[in-house]
Amino acid sequence: MPSARALRPAWRGSAALAWLALALIVAQVVRLRSFEFTIDDAWISFRYARHLAETGVPTYNLGQAAVEGFSNPLWTALFALWIAFVPGVEPIIVARVVGVACAVGTVALIAWTVRRLNPDAVGAAPAVALLLASSGCLWFYAMAGLETALWCLLWAALLCVCLLPTTARLRGASALLMALFVWCRPEALALGAVIVALSYVTAGRRAALTLLLAYLLALATLLALRQVFFGTWLPNTYYAKPAVWQEGVDDLGRFALWGLGAAGWVILLLARPQPRVLALLAATAATAVLLVITGGDWMPGWRRWLIVELALVLAVGLQWRSGDRWVTLRRVLLAVWLAAHLAAAVTGRDAARFPPDHMARLGALAQDSALTRVAVMDIGQFGWTFRGRIIDLAGLTDAHLARQPGAHLEKSDPDYVLAQQPDLVLLHLYADPTAAHPLDAPIRLRSVAERHLLAALAANDAYRLHTLAMITPRFGLAVFARADRALSPELWGPDWRNTGAELQGHVTSE
Repeated sequence: MPSARALRPAWRGSAALAWLALALIVAQVVRLRSFEFTIDDAWISFRYARHLAETGVPTYNLGQAAVEGFSNPLWTALFALWIAFVPGVEPIIVARVVGVACAVGTVALIAWTVRRLNPDAVGAAPAVALLLASSGCLWFYAMAGLETALWCLLWAALLCVCLLPTTARLRGASALLMALFVWCRPEALALGAVIVALSYVTAGRRAALTLLLAYLLALATLLALRQVFFGTWLPNTYYAKPAVWQEGVDDLGRFALWGLGAAGWVILLLARPQPRVLALLAATAATAVLLVITGGDWMPGWRRWLIVELALVLAVGLQWRSGDRWVTLRRVLLAVWLAAHLAAAVTGRDAARFPPDHMARLGALAQDSALTRVAVMDIGQFGWTFRGRIIDLAGLTDAHLARQPGAHLEKSDPDYVLAQQPDLVLLHLYADPTAAHPLDAPIRLRSVAERHLLAALAANDAYRLHTLAMITPRFGLAVFARADRALSPELWGPDWRNTGAELQGHVTSE
């Protein structure tokens, strides 16, 4: 056995890695502190939560039949409680604090589990902490306002429970974790079964049965409430964003390159795997297949693949050896993995900036203008500041549009939209930033659905193009107003009184 003196440099190196991991976490939070690193979809859940707190019904538009346009029941319910008891604090601030806490908890839990199950591998725990601390995608979504960090924490906790020695207390905790997991994301419908299977292999029949009962009870409760409130078995987002497996393959490729450093996973081949690691890798492979089948994600980075990254990092920690002949190669592969994370941060592959409050300002303008109905695609921040009815052009909160043919953002029914006589119709566009005026060069609408709606507006005398609201020189919105609706020039600027046909003449499909 190595002497204490021989082990001292290794322990010092481990401490250095742990401090470096902590410094990286602080650096990630500082890097992503701007509200430009938040995602508009977060406010969709906040609006649902506000209405749930105010009326007891999770509806997006008050006075209409409830439609489940969110995919995070647990997150929405938590923020309904927050809004009910602490209404004066903006939920996005709380969401970011909770997200960071969940991400830190995930890193700490995985590192602690590695330390507990692989105590002889000096440096394994701080090495996996360093890997997760360097994953900019994990920290971006911790700061984005979404439920992703909570989802990752619950997933990591369930994996660790399956691998740790089973006790009665741990079985009770696993049941609660499984119930929360099922309520957190719709993918839990399939991934819960993966966790139960992993528990059966690693922890035995009794532990697996506990998880299975918790899974079935939580799922039955969720489905029953879905029937009571929405009258359906599946969330509306299932129809609005149909799965495209080719996009899932694209996401896998992006994750493999930037999330794993292409060759980072090779660390797993440098030691004979233990039975529980083999079971973990089998569960990870099944998870990857499910993620591909259920399609891709428009959001930056590799959000849906973070749970695979967590599982693989945990497996690396359990496979880590500190004194074998592969120690140098193991360190090189770890460095490659870390370099990929750094490259993703430098090139913007792990995160994205969005104009932080332009839709919130437009929503406030619509509210101050006493408008009652607006048709728009980015409904998050706009819907938080505008309390009227919103016609969701993306179909997330609209059951009719969600069930139209086509892929996400291609589903459309212009006659249905205009029959509801919205006061405003907002269409997202991209212009040539070098042009003196947006209409001096071809422009591009952001989605197929918006192009179809523009064609209908161009043939409809009931609407006029009031203005182009340019958020940046490249990105803006075409603001169509109903012909009988006067907008204040002080709030909305001079009325162009252009027709939709004139704008359509400048639109290119490229």
